[in-house]
Amino acid sequence: MTAQEQILADFRERQMDALAIFEEKFRSRGPDNITEQGVGGVILRMQHDKMSRLKKVARAALLKQGDPDFDSEAYLADNGVHLVDVIDDLNDISNYALIAVMLLSGEWGGAE
Repeated sequence: MTAQEQILADFRERQMDALAIFEEKFRSRGPDNITEQGVGGVILRMQHDKMSRLKKVARAALLKQGDPDFDSEAYLADNGVHLVDVIDDLNDISNYALIAVMLLSGEWGGAE
């Protein structure tokens, strides 16, 4: 397998992980909260709920860039940021983006 084929395979696997997360949440919550809030609500969730932790990650990366001796892992841990939470947030953002696409395309309305 070439490096490019491996990346595609890994990307596909990550999409399946995100789909599993979406299915679990959708089955427990249903479509109504998204339908009621619309695209604006989805974007607000991405912006406020998910981005605050990612901003801390970006800050740590910038600090590390300016100082190679900066301990970004300790900085993140001190700020309550753990890799598993960052991955969860990125999966949620991916799913919210697809939900927004479905809303904008009129594909969300038929969900029961």
